[in-house]
Amino acid sequence: MEETEKGRVEKIVAQGKGLVRTPKGIFFCEPGSVLPGEVIEYEYPDQSAGQTRSQKHLKIVRILTSSPDRVVPQCIVYSECGGCDLMHGNEKIQKKVKTSILLDSLERLGKIRGEQLPTVQFWRGKSWGYRNRIQVQVQNRVAGYFSRSSKTHVPTRECKVASDVLQKVFQYPFHEDGKYQALGPGSGQEYSLVQLHENRPGFRAFTRVEGLPEGIPMKVEDTFIQVHAGQFFQSNREGLEELIKEIREGIERVFPNRSGLRVLELYCGSGILGSFLPHHVSQIQGVDSDQSLPGEYGPRGNKKVQRVEEFLRQSQKSKGFENWDFLLADPSRKGLAKEFFSYVTSSHFPPLFLLFCDPASAGRDLGYLVSLGYSIETLSLLDFYPQTSEFEVFSILIHS
Repeated sequence: MEETEKGRVEKIVAQGKGLVRTPKGIFFCEPGSVLPGEVIEYEYPDQSAGQTRSQKHLKIVRILTSSPDRVVPQCIVYSECGGCDLMHGNEKIQKKVKTSILLDSLERLGKIRGEQLPTVQFWRGKSWGYRNRIQVQVQNRVAGYFSRSSKTHVPTRECKVASDVLQKVFQYPFHEDGKYQALGPGSGQEYSLVQLHENRPGFRAFTRVEGLPEGIPMKVEDTFIQVHAGQFFQSNREGLEELIKEIREGIERVFPNRSGLRVLELYCGSGILGSFLPHHVSQIQGVDSDQSLPGEYGPRGNKKVQRVEEFLRQSQKSKGFENWDFLLADPSRKGLAKEFFSYVTSSHFPPLFLLFCDPASAGRDLGYLVSLGYSIETLSLLDFYPQTSEFEVFSILIHS
């Protein structure tokens, strides 16, 4: 029998892992297993080759002292499923954990001091049934998700964070195994379902499932947008509306009583964020490499199908940066391209409205912008994904 030791969980880090300082150094606990302050009895992981320490999780023998914030997870497959990793904590500790992850990334990766940061604004909508887009794995014609640590299929007949309409996906009579993406509800109770094909060029190659509509009208504020499951659409529609509201309010603060504003929206997707900008934004140029997504700007602008990096390099050469009053960007988990930073330097440091889906890229990129002389005027943690350690970060930066 392995010799065990005792340790205290210092904090939860990105991906929901618990950090423990041991006599042999820092180790991590499996996502979804512990909470800050808990005392555990553990064994060290096997010293298999080819793994970093962050990949080697402590083997928890038992929890000696439980957190008062620990709750019983509502999902019967929580311990196996790779989706949620904070369902064993109440709303208070989830907010604390996510705020800590963000601030740690800004300080550790971005080298931003506390006095350089505004108060973090925290938003959270519904805790359950909030997802209007899900991706399921079908094996043996049964829907489910992959497990946390492998490609093991975890079948389930429900998902506690999916909308009521999307619960129907788990009872759907699938005829073919594979990866499926569902979107709904639309304006009524309809939903769209497609099979994704990653072996084809581009993630958005898909096949519509027969008997279900290809596109459905999704309501955002008072507007209906025709979307299908193969397109990207925010998983939390309530959170999308909050983000749109914060962008609008930010524009009013940065440009009071200004009209005729011109915006460059990078990584625009289908242009949903830009299409909801206030009316005194008169010109919008979207840029995204995904040609399967149409621009939604109407008469105010258009979308250029091009890699953002290439567009920025060409704009610098032609001095096209002089056309824009501010930049709006929603990059992937990788964060902003290196060309973005040289572009804002060349374009005399315009105001920036930035959305990040990864705390590490947010910390790194915001830190570099601060080193260029930008100040962070707004910092919002948007909890689009309750019961998980994932979240979005919205920030407005003004150059000094």
